[in-house]
Amino acid sequence: MNEQPKTGPKRFFNFLIAHAASLIVTGALLYTLLAKFYWAIHINRLGQYPGWIAADVAVLATIELLCVLVCFFWQRNRTIRGILIVAALVCTWSVINAGWLIATGTQVLPAVLLPLFYDPLSRFQIIGHHLATRPIAAIALLGPSAIALAFFFYVLAKPLLPGFTRKHIQTRLIIYVILLVACGIAAKISQTSDVTKTFAELRYNSQFKAVKSIFAGIIRNNAPKTTTRHVRKIPLADEEQTSLPHRRSAAKFNLVIVILEGIAPGQTKLFNKDGANVPFFAKLADSCADFTDCRTIATHTTKALFAIHTGRYPSISQDYIEAAVKNTPFQSIVTILENCCGYRTAFFQSAAGIFEARPGLAHNLGFDRFFAREDIGDANTHLGYLAADEFELIEPVCRWIGQSERPFMITILGSATHDPYELPAWYKPANKKNDEPVKKYRRVIEYTDSFLASFYKRLSLATDEKNLIFCIIGDHGEAFGQHGTFGHARIPYDEALRVFWFVKSPKLIKKPVKIDFPVSLLDVTPTLLGLMGFDIANAGFDGINALAADPAGRKLFFSTWMNNGPAGFISGRHKFIYDPTNRMVIEFDLTEDPGESEGKLIPAKNSENRQCSLISEILKWQREMFIDLSPDSIEKYQRLFDNWLCQTNNREPRAIYDKR
Repeated sequence: MNEQPKTGPKRFFNFLIAHAASLIVTGALLYTLLAKFYWAIHINRLGQYPGWIAADVAVLATIELLCVLVCFFWQRNRTIRGILIVAALVCTWSVINAGWLIATGTQVLPAVLLPLFYDPLSRFQIIGHHLATRPIAAIALLGPSAIALAFFFYVLAKPLLPGFTRKHIQTRLIIYVILLVACGIAAKISQTSDVTKTFAELRYNSQFKAVKSIFAGIIRNNAPKTTTRHVRKIPLADEEQTSLPHRRSAAKFNLVIVILEGIAPGQTKLFNKDGANVPFFAKLADSCADFTDCRTIATHTTKALFAIHTGRYPSISQDYIEAAVKNTPFQSIVTILENCCGYRTAFFQSAAGIFEARPGLAHNLGFDRFFAREDIGDANTHLGYLAADEFELIEPVCRWIGQSERPFMITILGSATHDPYELPAWYKPANKKNDEPVKKYRRVIEYTDSFLASFYKRLSLATDEKNLIFCIIGDHGEAFGQHGTFGHARIPYDEALRVFWFVKSPKLIKKPVKIDFPVSLLDVTPTLLGLMGFDIANAGFDGINALAADPAGRKLFFSTWMNNGPAGFISGRHKFIYDPTNRMVIEFDLTEDPGESEGKLIPAKNSENRQCSLISEILKWQREMFIDLSPDSIEKYQRLFDNWLCQTNNREPRAIYDKR
């Protein structure tokens, strides 16, 4: 056993070593308190701060007390090392949580970290980019962490026993009991209003919630199955029922679908006087079919792309199984136009194809051609870790159109409006590094509007505009603090759900029309096919022809992407959100409260047991939409579109660019 010196700096240093676990847990608490204090000031909720930190103080103080008690009763070096590792894990989680909280306004859950394991290259590239663009925050988070890490390894190699006495333990127990009672009182006093409850995301302790969610998942996965699991079957392109009756004129029209990456309508001047100036969008809204109340079905691009092209819900799961290569593509608007009318089809995107195995998804949707950032060639056109200059797509698209006289369908997916919102050097005004994210975002929306205007002008020259159907649809929105959160992955509010949807066709839509009832991405394929002259009555789509029907009582379900994230549905002008993390159901009247600021909490117990009924309905929908991995996948990788190797047997598939 190492003995501590009685005097001098060495004694103080050894005191720190002997109490290293307590110091590290205290550091974890400080990280959490400071991050929540920053956020309370940032969203002007300082009055709720005591309630936000009560659970953190209680849980981390309890962890520290347990560490002390274990060291007191089992005074061995290996015990010290074990406790030290536990304290380091607790502190590491606090650092991760603090970074995530500062960036998004939400606390981290294990589900958030899953992409680091199944797609580490892309995800660490994103993390590195964010740290590079936020040097002060990076230093504040990683600087102390580096010092703590060096200290941790030193103590792990040369531990010292703390030498606690029985009197010390008794005194500590009294202090901690008082502290825990005070935390309970603070939490109870602060929980007095519905507004407070809607910020319940910040009231829990992230370590406790993480452990609870892990064990809940284990219990759920190992629970005895009392019922047969629902197996969802999605029609494939080669099945007989996928051939739809249609008019001869269907093959006369060329179809272009432009998918907007993360553009929230509320961040444009069409809905916000301080928003982005979008003259092309405004012109479209006054001259075509404008679906003014359209929402995504999942706050994730891969899920949205599947819904847009198939008219069916994607798998409600935190993965992108839709991109795991299948032997036969799904039935989609792509395969229907190819099989029924001989269309040629292509998918163009300015984003990197390796991200979420996009060529695998394009194959599964039935596209003949795939083009991504890797095909542009000029690295100077790249924007950030993911995107590229959208204008670089115009020439390749027009060249492809000119290769044949056959009718065509093209999908174009933008990417510049994805974080970190970079603009090409030639575009003015350029974004500045110190600009607020929302300002950068709005400028990139203006850039996208300019691209669409230029692209449509070139498209009109490359093909007969009279026979063109031009559709613009968003994949999801983006939040900038409207409900105290940023991003989209775990956000169930309309800033993340609402999207643009326009359909322009000079021959088929001769007068502008506004469709004001709720629609979703599910309705894109049925609506476009119906417009082109297909009979979709027996197609079995989850969506409807939104130009021909307004079904009363229709429920449009939606989900956030993260496991255990919020989900719900729209019914008429009422919106219901189930938040499983905080065990709440909130109802919004969107007529009276379009900003979703005055939600009504549905009590857990009432005479009608309404909350239980709503939760059961939402969870049942999520279970039934789950897609199993295809059992017929044989090869681990399959070559697609000549230059891509894509995984076939993984719920989180990868794609490798392997140019021949």
